[in-house]
Amino acid sequence: MHHPSALLASAPPDDPRRHTVSDDYPRLIALPTELSDEAAAQLLEWLHEFAAALESQYTAELLRYYHRDHEQQPPLWPDDEPPF
Repeated sequence: MHHPSALLASAPPDDPRRHTVSDDYPRLIALPTELSDEAAAQLLEWLHEFAAALESQYTAELLRYYHRDHEQQPPLWPDDEPPF
């Protein structure tokens, strides 16, 4: 038996079950289209907690990555000229 979300993801584009409020976003994964309000809120809360756990686990790596990008950017103005 197929999982309901897999069936929805394989449904034709004109199938009304595929159209939701979030149709402006591309489907990266097959998600169920019908969740209760509570289940949708719990899912979103879990995703926020997951993102926070990733940030906590990889803080040093993320800081190095983003700091490296800033170091490669040229200054907005030369050091010998004040900005004002």
